[in-house]
Amino acid sequence: MAINLFMLGLISASVGWPSLSPVATLIVAVPLTIPATWLAARWVGGLMDEAER
Repeated sequence: MAINLFMLGLISASVGWPSLSPVATLIVAVPLTIPATWLAARWVGGLMDEAER
């Protein structure tokens, strides 16, 4: 999650928006990591259930 946010910050700097520093990226990424992991696990679990049918 932190890598994706950092890359988004670098891309935003190329279009003139302010970029995210590595520390700011980590601060933003920490609370987003748990929900993102949970959603990814649900998605993969659904794919596995579908494959078992």
